[in-house]
Amino acid sequence: DNDCVGWASYNKNFSFVREALEVMCSNEYNVTGVLVANKNKADTKACTIPPQCEGKIVQTTFLDQSKFFGYLAKARWAFLPQVCDASPRVSTQALSMNKPLLMNDNIMGGWKYLKPGETG
Repeated sequence: DNDCVGWASYNKNFSFVREALEVMCSNEYNVTGVLVANKNKADTKACTIPPQCEGKIVQTTFLDQSKFFGYLAKARWAFLPQVCDASPRVSTQALSMNKPLLMNDNIMGGWKYLKPGETG
């Protein structure tokens, strides 16, 4: 749990992300996807993810907007586990691309964009 420190660990709620990925990457759900900005800038170290996610989850460094939008365009939904982003821009970006959100109910802000049963 201590390999993921700083902003990615705290703001992105990475201890919860790991728990969620255990379920998402299980044989029952077999989710594939991209974890954005959980590798260091040198692209040499990433936050540890569960072994069952090997080959299913791509981990990236910080992405420029065009590359991020490319991933988002291919996505079926967006997972926003953050806890302290007052108004996460990625939520409005995903919604503008008609992507439903799985968003942390305890986030300090941003939840105002969700309508249960419609957008998240």
